[in-house]
Amino acid sequence: MLEVGVNKQDISAQLVGDVLCGFIAAVPACPLVSSVDRAVAEGASGRAPLITSFVTALGTVFRHPIKYLRNPEFTWVWLLIGGTFSAANVCATLSESTTTIATAGMNTLAICGINSSLAILKDAQFAKIFGTKAMKAVPVVSYASWGVRDLVGMGIIFQGPPMLSHAARTPEEAKRTFYTAQMVLPFAVQAIVTPSHLLGYDFYNNPSSTWSQRLSFVRKDFGKNLALRILRQGPAFSLGTLSNH
Repeated sequence: MLEVGVNKQDISAQLVGDVLCGFIAAVPACPLVSSVDRAVAEGASGRAPLITSFVTALGTVFRHPIKYLRNPEFTWVWLLIGGTFSAANVCATLSESTTTIATAGMNTLAICGINSSLAILKDAQFAKIFGTKAMKAVPVVSYASWGVRDLVGMGIIFQGPPMLSHAARTPEEAKRTFYTAQMVLPFAVQAIVTPSHLLGYDFYNNPSSTWSQRLSFVRKDFGKNLALRILRQGPAFSLGTLSNH
């Protein structure tokens, strides 16, 4: 049970600021992230080639920015990134403002819960919007696949840098370690989580495929998907997270 050690009005104002900062920091990350996510969804469904879809989507952002801001692909990605940043900010504030120190594991669960819920909602909508078949219910196994992706990915991205920096011997080394890890880990973890991301779409698009066919699907454009997922992480969880901090 948390014991509040600061004035309730002060912490309320800080929590509001945490949420506002999270959603403001998310805006610059949205164009590239939404373009990548759309390309992966269209590539998985066969609606458009992966790279062609990415280039077209990104071009539309800059040619018709107002139209882009009204599109559901922006809204869902903004809610995802802004909600995740806000959750990280709120967890940090509550940890610093209580006499009972929250553990890294508690923060990880809270952040992953928010991120995974929003990411799964976003991916489910993208699967429907950018698929080639009539919209249908997303199977539980797709949600499970995306959930594994988020639990592993968010745990490493948000808790890896603090844990590594705490092992440093000096404040200067700790700061350097934190920022280096915050830049590197979001890219490195994509090699682990990209298969789960792709399988979530394949379970939706091809429910009757065998596991052999699913593995072939993941291998088919794995290099391109991995490259786009790595590209996506720069504005979302490397530069974006540093900006949020």
